[in-house]
Amino acid sequence: MLTRQNLQSFYRMEKRQDIMTRLEVCAWEKHQILPSSQFFRAFSPSNIALIKYWGKRDVALNLPTHGSISVTLKDFGSYTTAEFSEHFTKDEFYLNGTTLIDFSKAIKTVDELRKLAQTSLRVRVQSYNNFPTAAGLASSASGMSALTYACARALDLNLSLEKLSEISRKTSGSSCRSFFDGFVEWNKGELADGSDCVAHSIVEGKHFPLQVFLVVVQEKPKHHPSTDGMLHTQKTSPFFEAWVKNSEKDFIRMKKALFEKDFESFSMIIQENCFRMHACMMASSPPLLYWEPQTLLVTGLIESLQKSSIPVCFTIDAGPNVVVLCPPEVRRTVHEELKKLNPMQLLSTILGSGTRAYNLQEWQNE
Repeated sequence: MLTRQNLQSFYRMEKRQDIMTRLEVCAWEKHQILPSSQFFRAFSPSNIALIKYWGKRDVALNLPTHGSISVTLKDFGSYTTAEFSEHFTKDEFYLNGTTLIDFSKAIKTVDELRKLAQTSLRVRVQSYNNFPTAAGLASSASGMSALTYACARALDLNLSLEKLSEISRKTSGSSCRSFFDGFVEWNKGELADGSDCVAHSIVEGKHFPLQVFLVVVQEKPKHHPSTDGMLHTQKTSPFFEAWVKNSEKDFIRMKKALFEKDFESFSMIIQENCFRMHACMMASSPPLLYWEPQTLLVTGLIESLQKSSIPVCFTIDAGPNVVVLCPPEVRRTVHEELKKLNPMQLLSTILGSGTRAYNLQEWQNE
């Protein structure tokens, strides 16, 4: 747990790009840490689904209808400071410097952790996303996993990543994948209580290195939150049952492609799975369409690069923005082509580690 005495160490780091990100977080905190409080800082990465999670077999527990597979991003995610103090008279939540009025989902996670810690201390949570929020790039996954980790550590709860993942999943299903490194699978499980519905790393990112581009064509929040869109699709789309059955097959096929480092199969599977999910949404009543015209410009460019035998592929979550993946050796070519589309943002990263605390020693070791 961090104390105010060693807080200054965060401000005495060299000016590398990743360090500057850390400094930005410290500067962002609107409220100074109280001397006697229990607090902890955490970072949790965004994870991008390759085999999509889109369907719930249990809404209350966020249990999925089928398994999913994701990649954990290195540089983009959520920074969270959780601070508990006897001086707080109410719970407070801040996101990107703005006070949150509705934090009903997040407080359920905090309450579960307070119960485990046998405390009634109020909490102040300050979070910051270093990439677009609620735009189909898994900011809720990184945000909820960071919150869960920071609160648990601030309360001195010695919980495993698997247990923290389970707690976080109840509020944001896909957040359970952000706790783990590289390529991550989230098994759907069979038990009613969800105890076998767990996530874990399949292989590390270095096993199958990829460059990842987040092509941001729209920064504002999407018009339909993921949970609402998911339940609407599940209730009204005639394609939903077929979507689930095909996703279960894709889940198995993807694991094989990863173990064999087969980029050609990898590309085909993730694009097919992506299009099936969006087709299922579009067949809902009324139809659900997250794409913008610029979304199709990006996918069209990637398809033309593929026809030129450049190994590259894309996927799109519940939003208009596109995630492009390619082997490191063609990253410059792909980057230059994407720049020609003049997206609102073009963010680049690789695969990375899961949810963790940040401290001076970690930064020095990188």
